[in-house]
Amino acid sequence: MEEKLSRGRYPKKKRSSLEGIGMEHGRLPPQCTEIEENVLGALMLEKNALDEVMPILKAVFFYKESHQKIFKAIKSLFDADEPVDILTVVNKLKESGELELVGGAYTVTQLTNKVTSYAANVDYHTRIVQQKYIQREIISQCSNLIKDAYEDTEDVFDTLETAIDTLEGLDPSNTAGNALDAITVSQDAIDMFNDNTQREYFYKTGNKQLDALMGITHSKIALLGGANGDGKTRFTSYLLKCLFKIHGDKIAARHHTLEDSSTEMLMNYLASEVHMKTKDIQMKKFGPETKNKIIKSLEEFQKYDIEYVEQWDKIKNITKQFEYFCKKRPDKLNILVIDNVLSLKDREDFKGRENSMYDFICSEILACRQKTKGFIFVVHHYNDDQVHSDRIKTGYMPTEKHLKGTEAFRRISNYILLSNNPGRRKDLLMDYNEDMRRLLTRMFILEGVKIRNDNTDALKNIIHFFKTLDYNIFEEIHES
Repeated sequence: MEEKLSRGRYPKKKRSSLEGIGMEHGRLPPQCTEIEENVLGALMLEKNALDEVMPILKAVFFYKESHQKIFKAIKSLFDADEPVDILTVVNKLKESGELELVGGAYTVTQLTNKVTSYAANVDYHTRIVQQKYIQREIISQCSNLIKDAYEDTEDVFDTLETAIDTLEGLDPSNTAGNALDAITVSQDAIDMFNDNTQREYFYKTGNKQLDALMGITHSKIALLGGANGDGKTRFTSYLLKCLFKIHGDKIAARHHTLEDSSTEMLMNYLASEVHMKTKDIQMKKFGPETKNKIIKSLEEFQKYDIEYVEQWDKIKNITKQFEYFCKKRPDKLNILVIDNVLSLKDREDFKGRENSMYDFICSEILACRQKTKGFIFVVHHYNDDQVHSDRIKTGYMPTEKHLKGTEAFRRISNYILLSNNPGRRKDLLMDYNEDMRRLLTRMFILEGVKIRNDNTDALKNIIHFFKTLDYNIFEEIHES
């Protein structure tokens, strides 16, 4: 899903970096052709210069088209691990039929004569070439943005999204892509061993079974699936509350509540604290002692670094906002909750192509994890077959295959939690004896990452909770 989709229409055409650029306000576009010549000459004279700047330099950075062609010849030789000098570059241009287009062999030779101090300053000069390119791109994109803003036929959100994507792509920090070298990968471990204080890399919830099966830490994705009314949102809130209570200011969360309001989320929190129904709290059916407890709970809640977002949005917007959220909190475990993924506005762009929609959503979630190193918690529904099937009378034990878009989510999820609430179903209660009825009042959360086929003993991975959704309580039960 690399192709960028506009809102309900065809993908927008990607503009050339030169489109719209000319004598803007009577001035030439930003350029530095003398420094471009210096860089090209240095690359043909000094191997160290090649090793230093080739990972960041691109042909499009050069203003003159002839310079772009010469650089492409140099890069072709460099990528093939062949010698790069005046003769090999001239020969390469001759083979491609572009030697005369750049001014002939004499022009290529003259580039090396213009080099003043190649080895020491080539990196500095390369950065100048790159900066001038970025300036030209900004001018070009802003010119196009102004034109589109005047067009009533243009979707303003498409215009804005295209501009943001383009300008973000000009960030020099994105030039090297997502590649991580050994120093970057190992630096966190070095910091850990050099730090005398104890640092937590797994954040416990206080639930022994859950903590043993699901490690809440940076760069992980957890999927919680369940039927309507099973308590998925409340269980998610329960996990966040546990994390905040134990880890305090080390945690930050951005909770996209696509079905419930932030007021409802707050009532859920208070209900679990004072063991009252949310309805009774809203109706103020409590005495002075409970009132004091509520106020104390609210004061504690104010200390949490948590944001609730009620806006019905697209996955790309949600992940971009989370990236900004994380940049402001570089030293915390940042958690993104998407509740519920089926309510995302992307459905408008993928009518009749549900599998493609899930692939697109999962790709964005995966990219967000890589960029932010945050913990991403996705809430999802079971498909209709599992919820309404007569098979629930024989046991109702959900597995990953009961989730919509199973394969896409399985590929990206580190942990898959599946909720089960058969106690709500009267037909099940009628079919079982008293002992089984007691069992059916529990919610089962399964750690599904180990469940890969029907032969796996799923019972080993079941975590038992007794749940009271009125109070938002999930109490761990240890089976004998």
